[in-house]
Amino acid sequence: MSLNFAKQSNNAGDTIAFQKQNEFYQNMCDENIIFKPHQYKYANSVQLQTIYEEIALLWNTEPKYRENFKVENDVVTIPVLFAKISGVAETSMAKYWANIRKLCTEDTLIVKDMPFIKLERTLKFNVDNFYRNGIFYKEKIKIDKYYPFGLLRLDMQEHILNKMELLIEQKLIIPNFNNQSQRQSFFYSLPKIFIKSKEPPVIEHIIISTILNLNKEVLRYLQEFDFGKSNPKIIYINASQRQITLQDSIVLMFLSLVGFDILFFVPTGYATIENYFTLGILEHQMGKYVYDAKVPNIRYKQRLFKKGINIWD
Repeated sequence: MSLNFAKQSNNAGDTIAFQKQNEFYQNMCDENIIFKPHQYKYANSVQLQTIYEEIALLWNTEPKYRENFKVENDVVTIPVLFAKISGVAETSMAKYWANIRKLCTEDTLIVKDMPFIKLERTLKFNVDNFYRNGIFYKEKIKIDKYYPFGLLRLDMQEHILNKMELLIEQKLIIPNFNNQSQRQSFFYSLPKIFIKSKEPPVIEHIIISTILNLNKEVLRYLQEFDFGKSNPKIIYINASQRQITLQDSIVLMFLSLVGFDILFFVPTGYATIENYFTLGILEHQMGKYVYDAKVPNIRYKQRLFKKGINIWD
């Protein structure tokens, strides 16, 4: 689909996008908000319910200009994108990949090799100490000798632990098992992230251990994240038949709660992303399905000159 914001079109999708652009510029004029660096220490996120055409407009827009952004009692509400784009709207795969490249910014993490979260060289935690009988023990995590977030700024450490607890409380990640045997088989396949226990870990233990093993790249994005300015982003591409892993699902939902924008590109249209998300995912069905596509090298390239805010050509 082609978007041209220079003029209004008779196409319904383009007309909506044109209207949204006008609203966007009006917001920028009405709310010329200036925040000091790291002015706010607390934040919540809210997932935006967008149409496909809005993604181009919102992706490079600071959250403070988005609908539902607010600051109350020193807590920032960050409107975030969390959506799956199924199929290929472009006339060629070359154009499809080119349009995804246009989404890449210096704050964008591109995932094209699944799984994103790997279990090699992980720290093992005695997670029974961190979650027991429905209670999340945040302070015990902070004093653990392997606590991995100690180098991050203090407000971000609190933010991470708060969103970890929220992810557990709201039960946003729940794997589906047909029987107890299947559950035990799955959990025992994850020994690398747990200290040996008599009982298989519960999903809460897997969530905690997975987040405590975030890689260095993600931690750097978290350290840089300023709640009053641009938010980090993830482009997650799955052109295969492989299902998203539980660990990838945990981290991506967690980062959405933290305040990241996340887009899933699935040219096959297969249901390979939504397995573990209990609330589902906003999906945009676009064009034809394409199979066996090879994902090229996609990374951020700084442009000397920028033309408007168009993303889709």
